[in-house]
Amino acid sequence: MRHIIISAMLFSCALSAVAQGITSSNRELSRPVFMSYRNTQSALRGEWSESENYSPLSGEWFVKWFDNPRHIDTMMLKTNAVTSDLKKITLPAAFRLQGVGGEAIFAEKAYTFLKDSPLKNDFAKPRGGAALLMRDFSVPFDYLDKAVFFHIGAASAAVTLYINGVKVGYSTDSRNPAEFDITKYIVRGRNRAALVVDEFCDGSYLEDQTGWRLGGVNREIYLFAQPKIRVRDYTVRTTLDPTYKNGLLETALLLKTQLLNPHTVTVYYDLYDPDGNLVNQAQKDVQIGMRYQDTVRFTATILDVKQWSDETPNLYTILYRIKRDTKWSEFIAVKSGFRTVEIKDGRLLVNGKAPKIKGVNLAEFSPSTGNVQSKEDIEKVLKQIKERGFNAIRTDGYPLQNYFYELCDRMGLYVWDVANINAQGIGTSIYKGRTLANDPAWRDEFIFRVDNTYQRNKAHTSVIMWGLGDNAGNGYNMYEAYLMLKAQEQTRPIAYNGAGLEFNSDIFCPDNFDLSKLAQIKPIMDGQPVILSRCTEAVWDVEGVQGGFLTRWQSPAISAGGKFARLSDDYRLQQLGSGKVELPNAESFDLGKRPVVVREVKRGVYEFENNLQFANLKDINIDYQIIQKGKVKESGRIAVDVAPGERGAAKLKIPILQKISKAEIVIRVGYFGEFRF
Repeated sequence: MRHIIISAMLFSCALSAVAQGITSSNRELSRPVFMSYRNTQSALRGEWSESENYSPLSGEWFVKWFDNPRHIDTMMLKTNAVTSDLKKITLPAAFRLQGVGGEAIFAEKAYTFLKDSPLKNDFAKPRGGAALLMRDFSVPFDYLDKAVFFHIGAASAAVTLYINGVKVGYSTDSRNPAEFDITKYIVRGRNRAALVVDEFCDGSYLEDQTGWRLGGVNREIYLFAQPKIRVRDYTVRTTLDPTYKNGLLETALLLKTQLLNPHTVTVYYDLYDPDGNLVNQAQKDVQIGMRYQDTVRFTATILDVKQWSDETPNLYTILYRIKRDTKWSEFIAVKSGFRTVEIKDGRLLVNGKAPKIKGVNLAEFSPSTGNVQSKEDIEKVLKQIKERGFNAIRTDGYPLQNYFYELCDRMGLYVWDVANINAQGIGTSIYKGRTLANDPAWRDEFIFRVDNTYQRNKAHTSVIMWGLGDNAGNGYNMYEAYLMLKAQEQTRPIAYNGAGLEFNSDIFCPDNFDLSKLAQIKPIMDGQPVILSRCTEAVWDVEGVQGGFLTRWQSPAISAGGKFARLSDDYRLQQLGSGKVELPNAESFDLGKRPVVVREVKRGVYEFENNLQFANLKDINIDYQIIQKGKVKESGRIAVDVAPGERGAAKLKIPILQKISKAEIVIRVGYFGEFRF
């Protein structure tokens, strides 16, 4: 059985000078990232640029660095303040690769705001500089009759937002979005946004992930607007019935009004299958009172659904439509796949089957831009991971940007989503004064970060496991975070590598576990699957182990210029001539067989080798193109019936093949690979 260590005598006291600080002020509660549209067609296409409610603010900003945040002149935040003598920076950006805030420091466990271990420094309050960022923006005319929000994708380590010189709010948790309601702060015409991005905050003790300490605003910034009666949040659960054939849909919308008078709105729900066919719909009338919020729920059973898995990532589309006073006011589209995740007989099951979890740990990193990843960067990395035969990703100590989850939904990659909590530099002892995880003064900080991750990513089908954090010790705060998450999440397990055999992890998932000891602990594991959070070899082929995640996908070597240093675990700072820090990585790891292999037998005839675990190739989209002189002469889709572990041939019955010479034939098998002949 699993053990619960919750004795009061083991609780640590408030850790001296730095008790848990303020996590946020006037910040919107976390929710899924979505966009509001004005019609069905735009919502179903999902192109944010088509929405009148989206105004990007990434791009050129003015910046000034202050070694002491108290020296920031608040007069600079005003709309009429002169900015011509300030440096410019393009956001998103890693500050220290742009010459803002000093040298870039690489650390594995040490805290860059300390000169020695926190246990020897009595947990001194983190102190550092701050960047002041400013830019002017104009508000579209129709925004003045809407609720308007300012979205900051990620800012390290804490951010304060000012609009037209007035403080709007504050937020920590540097790996989750911060959203602020700026409706009452904006004016018609020109406005000024200012961000004060603190280098460190109290929460920095929980952000000790191995990697470069670069600071910055490393994800997208934008404004978005919604009607005064709006969808504030939604929940989607798309699972399977006990036969694993029919889909069970539960969805709830939280409607909120900022109007002073009560109104009746009609909420419509439409469900489209992966081919775009409408398969279910419903509607409900709701009376919304003055400055009130209410929940609207829909449930449905969908017969013979197309399942979502890593091999067959079939996505349905849910369209929410809101009508107020006979006029359409809001359209929101959500992608979701039908799948069931459960633990039975010591195995993690997806749709009733136990997949081998062939995973990698993935951080938000690009050699040229540090902790800033473009959409193209993410697409390239996930394409490599998928085609090489991996089927799962563990976010390497913190949640990644929203586009990552959208791609994993679409491509079929299982995600273990880890909250932004890592305190490996403190250690994992649960005894007094030894870990923040067992100090009740830090409870709210732990809950805040776990809940942020869950609320933002709860609607993503690819997330099949939640992580409470990464190597942050265990104790009261982690127990509370587990219980909080379990109260909200009934369909996916929780896995924490710092729990050991305690109750607050549904999966036994330590780092780099000595598998020779597995037989000794099996009798007391209480039916937990074994999936290692970090490993250096293909443990998914070891008896009794369902899977694991290779330690990191790519080495954290930076190719950009700048000043670099490395801080050792014993707090010795070494200057580096470049950012080329090399660590073991999985980028060149050979899994042997690719998921699907295509070979040319003769012109127009191809052999397909299916190395997948469960899916027949007839259930996967296989597309072809015939290209001559750079132009696509013909394209289409072919059906190939090949079972897992088998080989089979297919012929392209295309007359044009006989008429043209020197043509290139391209065959793409889902997201498993592209083959050129």
